[in-house]
Amino acid sequence: MGIFSSKKQVEELKTALIGAYVFSKLKDEDQIQTIYFRIYTRLHEGGYDDPEERFNTAPGIVQAGLWADAMIELDIPHGVNGFSWTFIPNPFNLAVYSQKVQLKALNAIRKLGIDPKTECFPEQPEDNKMIVEEEYDGNLVDGIKHDQDTYTYSNGDKYLGEWKDSKRHGQGTMNYANGGKYVGGWKDDMSHGQGTWISAGGVKYVGEWKNDKKHGQGTMTRPNDDKYVGEWKNDKRHGHGTST
Repeated sequence: MGIFSSKKQVEELKTALIGAYVFSKLKDEDQIQTIYFRIYTRLHEGGYDDPEERFNTAPGIVQAGLWADAMIELDIPHGVNGFSWTFIPNPFNLAVYSQKVQLKALNAIRKLGIDPKTECFPEQPEDNKMIVEEEYDGNLVDGIKHDQDTYTYSNGDKYLGEWKDSKRHGQGTMNYANGGKYVGGWKDDMSHGQGTWISAGGVKYVGEWKNDKKHGQGTMTRPNDDKYVGEWKNDKRHGHGTST
């Protein structure tokens, strides 16, 4: 990781934490709903069929990044002296930044007079507050995850598999705290290649993935035995397929 990249990641994490801090203090319900509408619209445009579920199952720091980006786009001021917003291109990457980057961001927030643990996530469960309290059983080299090991996220999600440069890469299994599960290929921290996903509600998809989305040939089966076998593109049915 280069110096520029590291500094940018610190700024992105600072923005996410300030986003959580500002969002926790909002009282205007219309403003809050506008923020969520902007977030869900962004996720839907990114190819997620159920943007609300995608947001709710994301780690707390990722949710904070999405809050922050929405507030930036809506021109909502943060009111923190000595701080400037930094737009976060992919908030989902925040959850796997190195511990070294995490600690730098947390220290920077404290210097602004804000306690990240009590002021950034006051309403969230204790196990979903801070990224630096997550557990990693594996090989850290200069704060970067490598090889094959287990990582437990702050919201209870647990990944067991291969890593490359602090990103899920290779074969791995993600057990989601909500009961869902993904087993298969990963590339640059996204599901990629062949994989099987089972939702908490019992929906099952077996097939190809690309950039965290169902893409290529795949079969989706629902609990009521409805089944679709065919082609997918950007997380949606596309091309030839058969529904039964």
